[in-house]
Amino acid sequence: LGFALSYTPVIAMVGRYFSERKALAYGIALSGSGIGTFLLAPAVQLFIDHYSWRGALLILGGFVSNLCICGALMRPLEQNRAERSVLHNITSRK
Repeated sequence: LGFALSYTPVIAMVGRYFSERKALAYGIALSGSGIGTFLLAPAVQLFIDHYSWRGALLILGGFVSNLCICGALMRPLEQNRAERSVLHNITSRK
């Protein structure tokens, strides 16, 4: 749940936040996911070695609950006046 609430909105919102250099922004966002996965595997093994599997799951649960909070705090940018008028014209034609 924590990864779903943070990863998907981040990828969707990168396109909203960046109009120039959008490919670079997507690249940084997606590489962060890969680097995190790469670093998480040895960290989980370290947690299991030191705290057993139950302690490791408790630590990972705390980490993912923080991701739930971060995902819930993400908000899209407010639309500027031109975007709102275009959106209003599109919806009023229907």
